[in-house]
Amino acid sequence: MEYIEEGSLMVFNEHSKLLGKGFALSHPPSIMQALEGNLPFCWQSNERSFLKDFIACNPGTSGGRIARWLQPDSYLDPSQCELVYNKEDLRCSWPALLTVNTKDQYGNLVQVSNLKVEVKAIPVDQGIMGDDSKKMRRLSRPDNSNMTFGGHPPPCLDVPYEPTIKDKKDIFHAICMMKPYENYSFEELRVAAPAVPRPSENMLVRSNNDGTYLVNWTPGSVGLYSIHVTIDGFDTGEVYKVDVKDPPQGITPPSQTEKKPHHTNKLRKFVQKYSSGLRARTNPSLQSEQIGVIPPEGIIAFVDEIHNDDGVWLRLSQESIREHCTNGHIEGWVLQYNQHLGKTLLVPVEEPKSIAKEIIKETIRRNLKAEATKHRRGPGVYQVIKCGSFGHNIRCGAGLKSTPVGMFTLEDKVLAIADVSSKQKLLFYREIFVMEN
Repeated sequence: MEYIEEGSLMVFNEHSKLLGKGFALSHPPSIMQALEGNLPFCWQSNERSFLKDFIACNPGTSGGRIARWLQPDSYLDPSQCELVYNKEDLRCSWPALLTVNTKDQYGNLVQVSNLKVEVKAIPVDQGIMGDDSKKMRRLSRPDNSNMTFGGHPPPCLDVPYEPTIKDKKDIFHAICMMKPYENYSFEELRVAAPAVPRPSENMLVRSNNDGTYLVNWTPGSVGLYSIHVTIDGFDTGEVYKVDVKDPPQGITPPSQTEKKPHHTNKLRKFVQKYSSGLRARTNPSLQSEQIGVIPPEGIIAFVDEIHNDDGVWLRLSQESIREHCTNGHIEGWVLQYNQHLGKTLLVPVEEPKSIAKEIIKETIRRNLKAEATKHRRGPGVYQVIKCGSFGHNIRCGAGLKSTPVGMFTLEDKVLAIADVSSKQKLLFYREIFVMEN
């Protein structure tokens, strides 16, 4: 007993501030409870609830608020994370890009290494379809008053399909011609067969190493989905409801990795002067990883162009990737027009003229000049070899609208002392004399 008293005194001396108010008891203990050490602690007190909320950092409680105030450092908060997507891009059998933004308790992007992000699309009508199938089975129970199938028992759906041969010559491929189903119509068999539930779809998630994660999803069916995002096993709290629609007819699915044949390099220049550079990224998305920088007045060559919500993206050529990007990347994209800012970042650059093109143009120019010189003979004697029935007009000026002052007849000889070329590409004579035959 002395040792117990000494130990109690030591504990009380060290923790007198905590034990000064006594224990939180629901009622005074009895003698037997005090001797056995079974104290009636009050488990439902406000102080105990506060401690639980403080330790668990529960949001919306006084304990959780003071715990967050005592811990101001940034940490990943799953409830603040969000999923960004475009509803118009969600089409059946069309690849779509979604983005998961991981944020801290203040709503800022935060990068955490070795983070496990999972995104799953669950069809909304799975539970409804399951209830319908149960109701179907209840309605399909054999009953004398059941007229669901015309008084016949529900069809057995385990019979394997096989063509039906009649009179050893006619082959029927219809399922209602089979012997087990000859008393049922197509519609009755369709009602009896439970609808196949749509499976859940797991998405491919890739980290951009900047607090964002790129999610690839190709919806397998049309209808409503609920998208669940888990981060290290914790739900983000918000379930996203999306509606996947049929793709428009006559339009091929968008493919951002499609390679066009016979690419031709084109040049663009980064014209923003007061800038640290234009970022080159792995994919045509502002959330993708940065792999390089195009300096101001820098020139790049591109081989492909696509349009999305961010603006106009250009795919860099291999030479530009080697010049402006880090090693090890085989694909790079830059933003030519920023849709969010309404700015054009890259402008066309005139390609230098090649020597071969200059030689060809000079040759054509010389040939045209020689051809024009050949037809322009200058002053001399000419003879009329072709004219109309009334002759050939002599006009007062070098133009078809000038007033006629005379006329030539066939085989007349003319002495010309000068020639003038007009817009009509015709040859006229300033002073003309008609000679006798």
